[in-house]
Amino acid sequence: LAVDQLDDVYAVSGCSDSHTNALVKIGPSGRVLARFPELPNYELSTDGKLGIDGAGKIYAPHGYEFEIRVLTPKGEVFTRLGRRGSGPCEFESPGLDPVVVDGASRVFARESTRVHVFTLDGRCLGTFDTRGDGHAFDLAVAPDDSLYALTAKQEVVMYSIHVT
Repeated sequence: LAVDQLDDVYAVSGCSDSHTNALVKIGPSGRVLARFPELPNYELSTDGKLGIDGAGKIYAPHGYEFEIRVLTPKGEVFTRLGRRGSGPCEFESPGLDPVVVDGASRVFARESTRVHVFTLDGRCLGTFDTRGDGHAFDLAVAPDDSLYALTAKQEVVMYSIHVT
């Protein structure tokens, strides 16, 4: 789940029986505001926690395609972040989840033990490894733009991100 500035909730919806995959936007009252259909093949659909920026763009991880798709508020592909590879902001593993966005125009994407940091337009700001902190597997951004991670050790770690 991800929540935007208007308290709308975004979720990944999938059904293995009917192969009906979609991204869903739900208003604070619980009413479905938008539904963006995805491919019926689970491996080619969004497969992790979404990020939302201040302009309403959706950052949807597509792990098996080794990319993050940036969608407009209407669900259309705007651009893509990352690619398959082993360098900074390149993905080696289809385990691409979660993606979170902070108020300082940064996108954080966890992939295995690494966290990749992008600008909203896709420029790579760097990558850092979380093994020393216990292997982060979930990320969250606080109102002051601090990045927090829940680790496999069941501990919460705060990261100070400094970009030059």
